[in-house]
Order: sequence, then structure tokens, then C-alpha cells
Amino acid sequence: MKRMVKTAIAAIQILALTIVSAGLTGSHAAPATPQPGQIIRIPCGMVNCYLIVGQGQCVLVDTGASNSRKKVYDAVKDYPVSLIVLTHGHYDHIQNAAYLAEKLNAKIAMHADDAELIANQAAQKACGRTPVQKISALFSNLAPSAVKIDPFRPDFFVSGGQTLEQYGIDAKIIELKGHTKGSIGILVNGGADFIVGDAMMNIFKVTEPFLFVNYDDLRASMKIIEDSGATVYPGHGRSYTQS
Repeated sequence: MKRMVKTAIAAIQILALTIVSAGLTGSHAAPATPQPGQIIRIPCGMVNCYLIVGQGQCVLVDTGASNSRKKVYDAVKDYPVSLIVLTHGHYDHIQNAAYLAEKLNAKIAMHADDAELIANQAAQKACGRTPVQKISALFSNLAPSAVKIDPFRPDFFVSGGQTLEQYGIDAKIIELKGHTKGSIGILVNGGADFIVGDAMMNIFKVTEPFLFVNYDDLRASMKIIEDSGATVYPGHGRSYTQS
């Protein structure tokens, strides 16, 4: 019976990773002469990281999972990255935070409500409504025991309304709670562009995320994204322009 349960869990893990990874691989080439305000997508299999180019400084948004460590570092090592912003505390977004912060001599920022996930990925119970969401939530709730995250302490916490002006970026932090308690987004270029973490996805089509901790909060965050009218840069999938 135990062997059957382990086999089922493994199958769920493979299914979830296959669903999330579909369509997200591919090479990435940074522009030769990036301009301030430019957002560079770094696709890392199952998750996106983004580099926001600023005036003399750059901000890295999310850090990917450990298997993409070299790819992310190679993509940003020649840029003056002074800050790493984590959109939320799930391992596939923070697993390289400690490594990259040291290598790039950059500070780390995230929302205080997700700091508990650094040491304990099971601190927030994932939920789902649809069959795919329920499978993803089950995987998320089972996975923490096998996930290793190099410990780190954020240099500071961010909350809604804070700007990134001191880091050379025309950007503002927007709270997008629901996927996790402390999920945030970054509204860039006067509101024209919106990096939203996992508050929205665009793998096969634009959808809500594969899991959440509070659905009412998630719906409210999705409404914020929709009302912004911005071009959306999700944590999973490709960017899209809202009608």
C-alpha cells in the first residue's frame, strides 16, 4: 500500500511539473543595448524571472529553482543588479535567492507575510477548486519535505505603495494576495507593465494560478491586474496584453 501511495505521489509530481513546464523552455538573449524600463524575461523551465533595467541599476524579480541557478546568474551577471524582489515565497521563485544575492552583491526584498515560507514551505496550506488546481495543491502540500532552500533573511520587507525609485526603477509595489498571503506584483513604467508573480498565469491561455491560499483574496488581486490595463508579465507563461 505504501508503495502504491509513493507511486501515485510521483505521478502527480510529474503531471504537475509537465503541465507547468509546457511551453516555457527556450533560449533567451538579452538585448545588446537595454533601455531603462526594459523588462527582460528569463525563462527557467517551470518559472519566469525578470530583469528590470533602470537608470544605472537593475532589479531582478524572482530567482527560479535551484536547477536554473546557472542560467539565471549567466543572464544577469553583466548587469548592475542591486536588488532582488521576490514576488512570493514558493521555492521555485526563491530557491536561488541566497546564492544570487551573494554573487551579485544585491539586497533581497519580499513581503513580510511570506517570510515564513523561507524556512517552511508548508507554512501556508495550498488549496484548489478545479481538478488541475487540486492536483497542483496536493503536490505543493506534499513537496516541502523534499525541498531544500539555502537560508536567507530579507534585507527589508516591502508592502503596497512602496516605490523602487532609489534602485533606479520607475516602479511601485502592488499587493496581490491570494496565491500566497504575501504575494506582490511590481507595476513598472508608469503602470504600462505589470509583473504579477503567480497571481495570473499564461501557459496555454490566461488563467488564475494552479493553487491559492485564499480564493477571495486571489479574485480581488486578479481584478487589480485586470483593471490596470497593463501588459502582464506572469510567473508562469508568456506576457500578454490586456484588451
